[in-house]
Amino acid sequence: MKAPINRKMLIDWGGPRVFKDAEMMVDNGRVLEANYDPPRIHGSLLWNNRQFKTALEMLQTGRWRVSAHAATIPTAGLSVPM
Repeated sequence: MKAPINRKMLIDWGGPRVFKDAEMMVDNGRVLEANYDPPRIHGSLLWNNRQFKTALEMLQTGRWRVSAHAATIPTAGLSVPM
C-alpha cells in the first residue's frame, strides 16, 4: 500500500531543504527499507555506514512531523511501491 503523502505535502511540512536532503539520500541509494502500516510509515536508511531506523506517525490532527531522515522514507515511496 502506498502512503498517502505526496511531494508537495513533504515540501510544505518540512520545507524545500528537508525535501532536497531526503531526495539526495534516496538518489544515493541510502534507503534500505520503506514500509507503510497505517498510520505509521517506517523504514531504515544508511547513515555514516550504519543502519538508521526512522518513522513517521500521523498525529490526531492529521499532520505529520517531518525531518530529513524521516522524509527520506516516504520520498523513496514516491518512486518505489511500499
